Amino acid sequence: MTELEQWDATLDVKGTGGPAFTVRVTDNIVYTGMTLRDYFAANALQVTCEDYMPTEAAKLAYDYADAMLKERLK
Repeated sequence: MTELEQWDATLDVKGTGGPAFTVRVTDNIVYTGMTLRDYFAANALQVTCEDYMPTEAAKLAYDYADAMLKERLK
């Protein structure tokens, strides 16, 4: 099992790329903040939000994020 697959299984974030930032563990609670998928989408949204309606921009941003995650695993 790869490190990414271990994170996905542990954090129940399958297909998100795991946490985008440092993971903090206190009192047996894992705090991860946004996922890498969310981080990629937020960055893609900066470009797409000007030309599309909000729902279209959000879908396109996550399409970009998913493509980036897929490419990252090659």
